[in-house]
Amino acid sequence: MLNRSFISKNNIELVPLTEKYVKGFKLFIKDYEKEHNERMKTEKPEQKKTC
Repeated sequence: MLNRSFISKNNIELVPLTEKYVKGFKLFIKDYEKEHNERMKTEKPEQKKTC
């Protein structure tokens, strides 16, 4: 199946998902999430956001 993205009038990229939203979203951000988790492993304690 061919996924084509569209740019809206507000310059936002709209990407249709072939899966249900949550599963499709997780597949779409899989590479970014992996990179993010690696960065978080090396983050200094004083840089971490506290709640």
